[in-house]
Amino acid sequence: MPDDRGNIIAYKGETPLLNFSSEVDQVRLDEEIEIRRLSPEVVERLRNRDATSERERFTFLVPDLSKAQFSMLVECRIETEDLTADFVFDRVWRAITTLRLFQAGNIGTPSIDLEARRESQDKSVYMTATSSQLESKRFGTTYDLVEGRVSPFVDFWRAVGPKISQDRL
Repeated sequence: MPDDRGNIIAYKGETPLLNFSSEVDQVRLDEEIEIRRLSPEVVERLRNRDATSERERFTFLVPDLSKAQFSMLVECRIETEDLTADFVFDRVWRAITTLRLFQAGNIGTPSIDLEARRESQDKSVYMTATSSQLESKRFGTTYDLVEGRVSPFVDFWRAVGPKISQDRL
């Protein structure tokens, strides 16, 4: 019997959250998406991205994160046969938009990086959607998601997040 896993594409979309702080290390919004603290090694890797590297070579504009302040990211992981990369980008943007609607504070994001891997192949494809905030400077009031606001935020995500559409932003 043939293995159906060969048609599955595993997507991972992620973006660092600039000007964002939280007392908690992880906020799971649903089974596919979370906000989580980055290890110091990952922060250093993101700060030192090189446009000539294997992962970045198909990115036209690599954001300069060398002086950016960030310690958390939004990450979306989906395994599917029938969705496109746009769905993953959309889910990440919905999480950022929901944070912005939930409380005051300015959140920046320089890019959404996407990795797509087909189970039947031995390599990944990388894509990056870059925003206009390429300089990644600190701006405005820091968005602070305190521990007591995490549960209300997750409830807000469940009520509002699925209804957000990029077409209406």
